[in-house]
Amino acid sequence: MKRKETEINVVVTFTEGYRQRFTQACLDQLAKRKQTEQGMWVLKQEAEARPVA
Repeated sequence: MKRKETEINVVVTFTEGYRQRFTQACLDQLAKRKQTEQGMWVLKQEAEARPVA
C-alpha cells in the first residue's frame, strides 16, 4: 500500500547575523571532526606500536 504524500509548507526567515552564526557553527563542526580524526590516528598508531602477544 502506498503512503499518502503530505505537502508541507515552510517559511524560513533569516535573522540578522545568521551568516556569521552559520559559518561559525560549520567551522566548529569541522574542528570537532578534525580532533576526532586526529584522536583516531593517534590510537591507531599506539595500537600498531604495541607488541603482539
